[in-house]
Amino acid sequence: MGMQNVDESLRRLLGSLLFALVLFLIATYFIAMVLGPLVFFSTADGLSVSHRTISRLPIIVFGAYAVVNVEMNVGLFFLGIWLIFFACFFMALEVRENIFVSLGNLSRGGIITSFRNYLLFMPFAASFSLVSVILLEWFLSLFGLSVGAPSVPGSGAPGEFRQFLFFLEVSYAPIVEEIGFRVIPLGVFLVVYLLLVKSQGRGQVGGCSWKSLVIAPFFPYKAKRECGLESVDGKGLLKGISVGEWVVIGVAAVVFGLAHYPLGSWGPAKFFSATLVGVVLGVVYFAYGFVAPILLHWFFNYYFNVFSLASDYFVMLSPLMFLAYFVNVLFGFFILAIVVFVSVKRFERVKRKTSQTT
Repeated sequence: MGMQNVDESLRRLLGSLLFALVLFLIATYFIAMVLGPLVFFSTADGLSVSHRTISRLPIIVFGAYAVVNVEMNVGLFFLGIWLIFFACFFMALEVRENIFVSLGNLSRGGIITSFRNYLLFMPFAASFSLVSVILLEWFLSLFGLSVGAPSVPGSGAPGEFRQFLFFLEVSYAPIVEEIGFRVIPLGVFLVVYLLLVKSQGRGQVGGCSWKSLVIAPFFPYKAKRECGLESVDGKGLLKGISVGEWVVIGVAAVVFGLAHYPLGSWGPAKFFSATLVGVVLGVVYFAYGFVAPILLHWFFNYYFNVFSLASDYFVMLSPLMFLAYFVNVLFGFFILAIVVFVSVKRFERVKRKTSQTT
Protein backbone atom coordinates (compact mmCIF):
# COMPACT_ATOMS: atom_id res chain seq x y z
CA MET A 1 0.00 0.00 0.00
CA GLY A 2 2.90 2.34 0.86
CA MET A 3 4.55 1.85 -2.55
CA GLN A 4 1.23 2.45 -4.28
CA ASN A 5 0.89 5.77 -2.46
CA VAL A 6 4.43 6.73 -3.49
CA ASP A 7 3.74 5.79 -7.11
CA GLU A 8 0.50 7.79 -7.06
CA SER A 9 2.29 10.81 -5.56
CA LEU A 10 5.03 10.62 -8.17
CA ARG A 11 2.44 10.35 -10.93
CA ARG A 12 0.62 13.43 -9.64
CA LEU A 13 3.90 15.34 -9.28
CA LEU A 14 4.88 14.40 -12.83
CA GLY A 15 1.44 15.44 -14.06
CA SER A 16 1.70 18.83 -12.30
CA LEU A 17 5.17 19.43 -13.76
CA LEU A 18 4.04 18.53 -17.26
CA PHE A 19 0.91 20.66 -16.82
CA ALA A 20 3.01 23.73 -15.95
CA LEU A 21 5.54 23.16 -18.77
CA VAL A 22 2.85 22.57 -21.39
CA LEU A 23 0.95 25.71 -20.38
CA PHE A 24 4.16 27.76 -20.47
CA LEU A 25 5.08 26.51 -23.95
CA ILE A 26 1.57 27.11 -25.29
CA ALA A 27 1.74 30.63 -23.84
CA THR A 28 4.99 31.23 -25.77
CA TYR A 29 3.20 30.09 -28.95
CA PHE A 30 0.59 32.80 -28.50
CA ILE A 31 3.27 35.38 -27.63
CA ALA A 32 5.09 34.43 -30.84
CA MET A 33 1.86 34.94 -32.79
CA VAL A 34 1.53 38.47 -31.38
CA LEU A 35 5.17 39.31 -32.11
CA GLY A 36 4.83 38.73 -35.87
CA PRO A 37 2.45 41.62 -36.65
CA LEU A 38 4.18 43.68 -33.97
CA VAL A 39 7.60 43.66 -35.65
CA PHE A 40 6.12 43.92 -39.14
CA PHE A 41 3.78 46.84 -38.53
CA SER A 42 5.21 48.76 -35.55
CA THR A 43 8.89 49.10 -36.52
CA ALA A 44 10.31 51.40 -39.17
CA ASP A 45 12.11 48.55 -40.94
CA GLY A 46 9.03 46.34 -40.86
CA LEU A 47 6.84 49.08 -42.30
CA SER A 48 9.37 49.77 -45.04
CA VAL A 49 9.42 46.10 -46.03
CA SER A 50 5.62 45.78 -45.78
CA HIS A 51 5.18 48.49 -48.44
CA ARG A 52 7.21 46.49 -50.96
CA THR A 53 5.69 44.22 -53.58
CA ILE A 54 6.01 40.47 -54.11
CA SER A 55 6.30 39.52 -57.77
CA ARG A 56 7.02 35.78 -57.59
CA LEU A 57 5.33 33.15 -55.40
CA PRO A 58 6.75 29.59 -55.24
CA ILE A 59 4.36 26.63 -55.28
CA ILE A 60 5.52 23.12 -54.33
CA VAL A 61 3.52 19.92 -54.77
CA PHE A 62 5.33 16.72 -53.75
CA GLY A 63 8.68 17.96 -55.04
CA ALA A 64 7.32 19.60 -58.20
CA TYR A 65 8.35 23.25 -58.05
CA ALA A 66 6.71 26.12 -59.88
CA VAL A 67 6.72 29.90 -59.61
CA VAL A 68 3.57 31.96 -60.01
CA ASN A 69 3.90 35.57 -61.12
CA VAL A 70 1.89 37.81 -58.80
CA GLU A 71 1.73 41.45 -57.76
CA MET A 72 1.05 41.50 -54.03
CA ASN A 73 1.80 43.86 -51.17
CA VAL A 74 4.27 42.30 -48.69
CA GLY A 75 2.36 43.54 -45.65
CA LEU A 76 -0.95 42.11 -46.87
CA PHE A 77 0.76 38.86 -47.83
CA PHE A 78 2.23 38.47 -44.35
CA LEU A 79 -1.13 39.33 -42.79
CA GLY A 80 -2.76 36.61 -44.90
CA ILE A 81 -0.17 34.07 -43.73
CA TRP A 82 -0.66 35.16 -40.11
CA LEU A 83 -4.45 34.83 -40.36
CA ILE A 84 -4.06 31.25 -41.64
CA PHE A 85 -1.89 30.41 -38.62
CA PHE A 86 -4.43 32.11 -36.34
CA ALA A 87 -7.23 30.02 -37.86
CA CYS A 88 -5.16 26.84 -37.39
CA PHE A 89 -4.56 27.63 -33.71
CA PHE A 90 -8.26 28.39 -33.26
CA MET A 91 -9.25 25.05 -34.83
CA ALA A 92 -6.61 23.23 -32.77
CA LEU A 93 -8.59 24.17 -29.64
CA GLU A 94 -11.25 21.64 -30.71
CA VAL A 95 -9.34 19.07 -32.79
CA ARG A 96 -10.48 15.60 -31.61
CA GLU A 97 -11.34 16.94 -28.15
CA ASN A 98 -11.98 20.31 -26.50
CA ILE A 99 -8.78 21.68 -24.99
CA PHE A 100 -10.37 22.32 -21.57
CA VAL A 101 -11.43 18.68 -21.30
CA SER A 102 -7.89 17.57 -22.16
CA LEU A 103 -6.44 20.13 -19.72
CA GLY A 104 -8.53 18.56 -16.97
CA ASN A 105 -7.15 15.14 -17.85
CA LEU A 106 -3.58 16.46 -17.84
CA SER A 107 -4.02 18.23 -14.48
CA ARG A 108 -5.17 14.91 -12.99
CA GLY A 109 -2.11 13.11 -14.36
CA GLY A 110 -3.78 11.70 -17.45
CA ILE A 111 -0.91 12.39 -19.83
CA ILE A 112 -1.97 10.07 -22.65
CA THR A 113 -5.64 11.09 -22.51
CA SER A 114 -4.62 14.75 -22.81
CA PHE A 115 -3.15 13.92 -26.23
CA ARG A 116 -6.68 13.85 -27.68
CA ASN A 117 -6.40 17.61 -28.16
CA TYR A 118 -3.71 18.65 -30.62
CA LEU A 119 -2.80 21.97 -29.00
CA LEU A 120 -1.90 20.08 -25.82
CA PHE A 121 -0.05 17.41 -27.77
CA MET A 122 1.86 19.98 -29.85
CA PRO A 123 4.46 20.86 -27.14
CA PHE A 124 5.27 17.15 -26.76
CA ALA A 125 5.63 16.63 -30.53
CA ALA A 126 7.46 19.92 -31.15
CA SER A 127 10.00 19.67 -28.32
CA PHE A 128 10.63 15.97 -28.93
CA SER A 129 11.18 16.62 -32.66
CA LEU A 130 13.47 19.57 -31.90
CA VAL A 131 15.70 17.51 -29.60
CA SER A 132 15.70 14.59 -32.06
CA VAL A 133 16.86 16.93 -34.82
CA ILE A 134 19.56 18.45 -32.58
CA LEU A 135 20.90 15.00 -31.65
CA LEU A 136 20.73 13.68 -35.22
CA GLU A 137 22.51 16.69 -36.71
CA TRP A 138 25.16 16.52 -33.96
CA PHE A 139 25.71 12.82 -34.71
CA LEU A 140 26.00 13.48 -38.45
CA SER A 141 28.50 16.29 -37.82
CA LEU A 142 30.85 13.67 -36.33
CA PHE A 143 31.09 12.23 -39.87
CA GLY A 144 31.66 15.61 -41.50
CA LEU A 145 28.07 16.08 -42.71
CA SER A 146 26.99 19.66 -42.15
CA VAL A 147 23.50 21.12 -42.04
CA GLY A 148 24.49 24.19 -44.02
CA ALA A 149 22.24 27.23 -44.16
CA PRO A 150 19.25 28.31 -46.23
CA SER A 151 19.58 30.92 -48.91
CA VAL A 152 18.51 34.37 -47.74
CA PRO A 153 16.30 36.32 -50.18
CA GLY A 154 16.83 39.96 -51.08
CA SER A 155 20.40 39.84 -52.38
CA GLY A 156 21.78 43.38 -52.44
CA ALA A 157 19.13 44.72 -50.07
CA PRO A 158 20.03 46.20 -46.66
CA GLY A 159 20.54 43.68 -43.87
CA GLU A 160 17.36 44.55 -41.99
CA PHE A 161 15.33 44.15 -45.19
CA ARG A 162 16.83 40.73 -45.78
CA GLN A 163 15.91 39.72 -42.21
CA PHE A 164 12.26 40.53 -42.81
CA LEU A 165 12.20 38.91 -46.24
CA PHE A 166 13.76 35.75 -44.80
CA PHE A 167 11.18 35.72 -42.00
CA LEU A 168 8.43 36.15 -44.59
CA GLU A 169 9.79 33.25 -46.64
CA VAL A 170 10.08 30.82 -43.71
CA SER A 171 6.59 31.85 -42.53
CA TYR A 172 5.12 31.03 -45.93
CA ALA A 173 6.85 27.62 -46.10
CA PRO A 174 4.72 25.79 -43.48
CA ILE A 175 1.57 26.51 -45.46
CA VAL A 176 2.72 25.80 -49.01
CA GLU A 177 4.95 22.85 -48.06
CA GLU A 178 2.43 21.10 -45.83
CA ILE A 179 -0.22 21.40 -48.53
CA GLY A 180 2.26 20.13 -51.12
CA PHE A 181 3.96 17.40 -49.09
CA ARG A 182 1.21 16.22 -46.76
CA VAL A 183 -2.35 17.33 -47.55
CA ILE A 184 -2.28 16.65 -51.30
CA PRO A 185 -0.21 13.41 -51.63
CA LEU A 186 -1.30 11.79 -48.36
CA GLY A 187 -4.85 13.06 -48.80
CA VAL A 188 -5.09 11.68 -52.35
CA PHE A 189 -3.77 8.32 -51.14
CA LEU A 190 -6.41 8.23 -48.41
CA VAL A 191 -9.25 9.19 -50.77
CA VAL A 192 -8.25 6.42 -53.21
CA TYR A 193 -8.04 3.95 -50.32
CA LEU A 194 -11.50 4.94 -49.05
CA LEU A 195 -12.91 4.65 -52.57
CA LEU A 196 -11.64 1.06 -52.67
CA VAL A 197 -13.20 0.41 -49.27
CA LYS A 198 -16.48 1.88 -50.48
CA SER A 199 -16.49 -0.09 -53.74
CA GLN A 200 -15.68 -3.38 -52.00
CA GLY A 201 -18.27 -2.86 -49.27
CA ARG A 202 -15.70 -3.09 -46.49
CA GLY A 203 -15.75 -1.03 -43.31
CA GLN A 204 -18.94 0.13 -41.68
CA VAL A 205 -22.02 -0.49 -43.81
CA GLY A 206 -23.32 2.79 -45.20
CA GLY A 207 -20.71 4.74 -43.20
CA CYS A 208 -18.25 5.58 -45.97
CA SER A 209 -20.27 8.36 -47.59
CA TRP A 210 -19.20 10.92 -50.17
CA LYS A 211 -18.91 13.39 -47.29
CA SER A 212 -16.22 11.14 -45.79
CA LEU A 213 -14.28 11.31 -49.06
CA VAL A 214 -14.51 15.12 -49.13
CA ILE A 215 -13.21 15.60 -45.59
CA ALA A 216 -10.55 12.86 -45.88
CA PRO A 217 -7.65 15.15 -47.01
CA PHE A 218 -8.42 17.58 -44.20
CA PHE A 219 -9.39 15.27 -41.31
CA PRO A 220 -8.13 11.75 -42.11
CA TYR A 221 -8.96 10.32 -38.68
CA LYS A 222 -12.57 11.52 -38.94
CA ALA A 223 -13.06 10.12 -42.45
CA LYS A 224 -11.62 6.73 -41.46
CA ARG A 225 -13.79 6.61 -38.36
CA GLU A 226 -16.93 7.37 -40.38
CA CYS A 227 -15.98 4.57 -42.77
CA GLY A 228 -15.66 2.13 -39.87
CA LEU A 229 -11.89 1.79 -40.27
CA GLU A 230 -9.29 1.80 -37.53
CA SER A 231 -8.09 5.34 -36.84
CA VAL A 232 -5.64 6.96 -34.45
CA ASP A 233 -8.28 8.37 -32.13
CA GLY A 234 -9.61 4.86 -31.52
CA LYS A 235 -6.57 2.57 -31.86
CA GLY A 236 -3.53 4.75 -31.25
CA LEU A 237 -0.59 5.41 -33.58
CA LEU A 238 0.57 1.85 -34.21
CA LYS A 239 -2.82 0.32 -35.00
CA GLY A 240 -4.62 3.47 -36.15
CA ILE A 241 -2.22 4.10 -39.06
CA SER A 242 -2.27 1.35 -41.68
CA VAL A 243 0.80 -0.15 -43.35
CA GLY A 244 -0.02 1.67 -46.59
CA GLU A 245 -0.27 4.96 -44.71
CA TRP A 246 3.10 4.37 -43.05
CA VAL A 247 4.62 3.74 -46.49
CA VAL A 248 3.21 6.95 -47.98
CA ILE A 249 4.32 8.89 -44.88
CA GLY A 250 7.85 7.58 -45.42
CA VAL A 251 7.88 8.33 -49.15
CA ALA A 252 6.58 11.87 -48.59
CA ALA A 253 9.19 12.39 -45.85
CA VAL A 254 12.05 11.29 -48.14
CA VAL A 255 10.85 13.62 -50.92
CA PHE A 256 10.58 16.37 -48.30
CA GLY A 257 14.19 15.68 -47.29
CA LEU A 258 15.34 15.75 -50.93
CA ALA A 259 13.63 19.12 -51.37
CA HIS A 260 16.03 20.48 -48.72
CA TYR A 261 19.12 18.64 -50.01
CA PRO A 262 20.34 18.25 -52.70
CA LEU A 263 17.53 20.14 -54.42
CA GLY A 264 17.58 22.89 -51.80
CA SER A 265 20.40 25.12 -50.57
CA TRP A 266 21.07 23.23 -47.34
CA GLY A 267 23.93 20.85 -46.51
CA PRO A 268 23.74 17.02 -46.72
CA ALA A 269 22.83 16.56 -43.03
CA LYS A 270 19.63 18.51 -43.63
CA PHE A 271 18.30 15.69 -45.81
CA PHE A 272 18.27 13.34 -42.83
CA SER A 273 16.87 15.80 -40.28
CA ALA A 274 14.21 17.05 -42.73
CA THR A 275 13.24 13.44 -43.51
CA LEU A 276 12.91 12.72 -39.78
CA VAL A 277 10.72 15.78 -39.26
CA GLY A 278 8.77 14.79 -42.38
CA VAL A 279 7.83 11.48 -40.76
CA VAL A 280 6.55 13.29 -37.64
CA LEU A 281 4.61 15.75 -39.82
CA GLY A 282 2.98 12.84 -41.66
CA VAL A 283 2.06 11.08 -38.42
CA VAL A 284 0.40 14.14 -36.87
CA TYR A 285 -1.43 14.73 -40.16
CA PHE A 286 -3.10 11.31 -39.97
CA ALA A 287 -3.64 11.68 -36.21
CA TYR A 288 -5.06 15.21 -36.08
CA GLY A 289 -5.71 16.49 -39.60
CA PHE A 290 -4.23 19.22 -41.79
CA VAL A 291 -3.98 21.75 -38.94
CA ALA A 292 -1.37 19.67 -37.08
CA PRO A 293 1.52 19.56 -39.62
CA ILE A 294 1.04 23.25 -40.47
CA LEU A 295 1.38 24.24 -36.80
CA LEU A 296 4.30 21.86 -36.17
CA HIS A 297 6.07 23.29 -39.22
CA TRP A 298 5.17 26.76 -37.89
CA PHE A 299 7.06 25.85 -34.72
CA PHE A 300 10.28 25.15 -36.62
CA ASN A 301 10.03 28.10 -39.02
CA TYR A 302 8.03 30.95 -37.53
CA TYR A 303 8.31 30.42 -33.77
CA PHE A 304 12.07 30.73 -33.21
CA ASN A 305 12.62 33.18 -36.06
CA VAL A 306 10.03 35.65 -34.80
CA PHE A 307 11.60 35.65 -31.32
CA SER A 308 15.02 36.26 -32.90
CA LEU A 309 13.73 39.05 -35.14
CA ALA A 310 11.69 40.72 -32.39
CA SER A 311 14.65 40.62 -29.99
CA ASP A 312 16.60 42.83 -32.40
CA TYR A 313 13.99 45.57 -31.98
CA PHE A 314 12.72 44.89 -28.44
CA VAL A 315 15.74 44.02 -26.31
CA MET A 316 13.58 43.07 -23.32
CA LEU A 317 12.38 40.03 -25.28
CA SER A 318 15.87 38.44 -25.40
CA PRO A 319 15.51 36.66 -22.01
CA LEU A 320 12.13 35.27 -23.08
CA MET A 321 13.64 34.01 -26.35
CA PHE A 322 16.42 32.14 -24.52
CA LEU A 323 13.98 30.85 -21.88
CA ALA A 324 11.58 29.55 -24.55
CA TYR A 325 14.42 27.76 -26.35
CA PHE A 326 15.81 26.35 -23.09
CA VAL A 327 12.42 25.05 -21.89
CA ASN A 328 11.68 23.52 -25.30
CA VAL A 329 15.02 21.67 -25.31
CA LEU A 330 14.69 20.65 -21.65
CA PHE A 331 11.14 19.41 -22.23
CA GLY A 332 12.27 17.55 -25.36
CA PHE A 333 15.00 15.69 -23.46
CA PHE A 334 12.49 14.94 -20.71
CA ILE A 335 10.06 13.40 -23.21
CA LEU A 336 12.93 11.50 -24.88
CA ALA A 337 13.95 10.06 -21.51
CA ILE A 338 10.36 8.93 -20.85
CA VAL A 339 10.14 7.33 -24.32
CA VAL A 340 13.42 5.46 -23.78
CA PHE A 341 12.36 4.36 -20.27
CA VAL A 342 8.96 3.09 -21.43
CA SER A 343 10.51 1.35 -24.45
CA VAL A 344 13.08 -0.45 -22.25
CA LYS A 345 10.36 -1.53 -19.80
CA ARG A 346 8.19 -2.89 -22.63
CA PHE A 347 11.17 -4.73 -24.13
CA GLU A 348 11.96 -6.31 -20.76
CA ARG A 349 8.30 -7.33 -20.32
CA VAL A 350 8.18 -8.94 -23.77
CA LYS A 351 11.50 -10.66 -23.16
CA ARG A 352 10.27 -11.99 -19.80
CA LYS A 353 7.04 -13.34 -21.34
CA THR A 354 9.02 -14.98 -24.13
CA SER A 355 11.37 -16.71 -21.67
CA GLN A 356 8.40 -17.94 -19.59
CA THR A 357 6.71 -19.52 -22.62
CA THR A 358 9.92 -21.30 -23.62
